[in-house]
Amino acid sequence: MPCQKSFFNDKTLPLFSGKKEFAMALASDKTLIHQMVNAKINLENTTLVSGIKLILILFGSILLAVSAQYKVPLGPVPITLQSMVVMLIAIVYGWKLGGTTIVAYWLEGIFVGGIFSFLPWFANGSGLAYFLGAPSAGFLWGFLPMVIVVGYLVNNLSWYKNIFTLVSALLVGQLFLYFIGLAHAYLFVLPVVDWMVTPTEMLSIYLYPFIIGDILKTIIAALITIYFTKSLRRHM
Repeated sequence: MPCQKSFFNDKTLPLFSGKKEFAMALASDKTLIHQMVNAKINLENTTLVSGIKLILILFGSILLAVSAQYKVPLGPVPITLQSMVVMLIAIVYGWKLGGTTIVAYWLEGIFVGGIFSFLPWFANGSGLAYFLGAPSAGFLWGFLPMVIVVGYLVNNLSWYKNIFTLVSALLVGQLFLYFIGLAHAYLFVLPVVDWMVTPTEMLSIYLYPFIIGDILKTIIAALITIYFTKSLRRHM
C-alpha cells in the first residue's frame, strides 16, 4: 500500500540534530516558532532566548485578549475568535510555550481587572472574580489543556504530516475545551442560576450554538498552518 503523501515536505519540520543551540529551543526543536527564530538568530545566547520567549508570550497573550473582543454575544458564552487563536498558538508555539502563554493571559486578565476594572481582558470582563466566577469561566480554563493537547499532538507526535491528522489534533484539543467548559457549567453554574434548569437547556446554551463555528475555525486554522508552513519552507 503506498504511503500517503504529506502536504508538508520532509524538510518542512526537520529535527535539526547536531546543533547545540537547539537544546535551548523555545518549546521544542520541532515547533514552527523555533525554526523561524533560529533561521534568523543564533540561539546560543541564553539571555537572548529568554527575551525572545518573553516577547512571544506577551504577543500571544495580547492577541488572545484582542481576539476576545471580536465576539457575537449569545447569552453567557459569546462566540469569539479565541479558540482559533488558541489553536494557532498551540501549533506555532508548541505545548510548553503555548501553555505558558495561556497562563500569562490569565494572570494579565486578573491583574488588569484588579487595576483597571473597566477594561475587558477576557470576553466579558476581567479580574479574579470574573476568572473564577463567570458563567463561561470553564471555557477560559479549558484553553490550557487545549493548547497542551494540540501542541503535543502536532509537534511532538508529528500530527502535522497531513491535513487529516492536523484537523484531528485540533478537534481533540477542542474536546478537552468543551469537557472543561461543560463540566464547569454543570457543576457550578447550573445549580445556582434560574436561566437554565436542565442539562438539556445547558447544552442548548453552552454547546449547540458553537459547533458549526468551531468546525469552521478548525478548518481555517488548519489552512493557515498549511500556508504558513509552506511559506516557511520557501524562506529557509
